[in-house]
Amino acid sequence: MPPIASRIGVDLHPVPVTDPDERRWLRALVWPENQDEAALLAAALEGVAADPPAIVAGDAIDVCPALGRYLPPGEPRVVFHAATRMHVPEARRAAFDEAIDSVGQGGPLFHAWLEPSAAPHHGLADDTDGALAWHGPADDRACALVRVDGHLEWEAPCASP
Repeated sequence: MPPIASRIGVDLHPVPVTDPDERRWLRALVWPENQDEAALLAAALEGVAADPPAIVAGDAIDVCPALGRYLPPGEPRVVFHAATRMHVPEARRAAFDEAIDSVGQGGPLFHAWLEPSAAPHHGLADDTDGALAWHGPADDRACALVRVDGHLEWEAPCASP
C-alpha cells in the first residue's frame, strides 16, 4: 500500500465539522432509532475535526480539472465517490465523468465508487451493481471489490475476483 501524500475533498456545500452547531445539525439528520449510526457519526466527526482534510467547495465538474493540474505530476491519484453520480442530473453526467477522468491527466488514476445501477459508471464494461467497484489506469473493465448494501451495513465477497 503506497503512502497517502495528501487528502482533498470536493463538496458542493462542505460542512465545517469543527463548528458545534453544524455537528448538531448532522446528528439531527440521523433517525432517532439508529443509535449505532449516531455513534459512528460522532466518532467520525471527532476524527475529522482533529485532523480536517482540505475541502474544496464547488461542483466536481468545475473543480476536478483544476485539482488534477494542482496535484504533483506523476503521483497516483485516487478518486472515490458514493451515491454521488446518481444525484448528478442525467444531462450533466458526461461532464461529471470527464471531470473525474481529468484528475488522471497528471498521474495514474484509480477510480473507486459505490453507485446504483440507475447511475452506472461510464465507459466500462462491468457488473458492479451493489458493489464497491474500481478501475485503474488503462483498465477497460471495472472490478467489483466487495458486494455491499446501500448503507454499508453488510458486505460479502464478490462471486469472482
